[in-house]
Amino acid sequence: MILLDTCTLLWLCMDQTRLSTRAKVLLRDNAGSLFVSVVSAFEIAQKHTGQKLELPSPPQAWFPRA
Repeated sequence: MILLDTCTLLWLCMDQTRLSTRAKVLLRDNAGSLFVSVVSAFEIAQKHTGQKLELPSPPQAWFPRA
């Protein structure tokens, strides 16, 4: 089981070049047991609302697909 922090979730979904090789291997090897805190949803929504984060869709639509 791996609990992703907000940055890792964003990088995994939007810019995997920012992930290290080791991180990519760990994420791939644990793909069935990746988890995200509800706090990440809050942080993403706050950053998007404050125009500090661009998303391809509103956070309430983006987060469940992520």
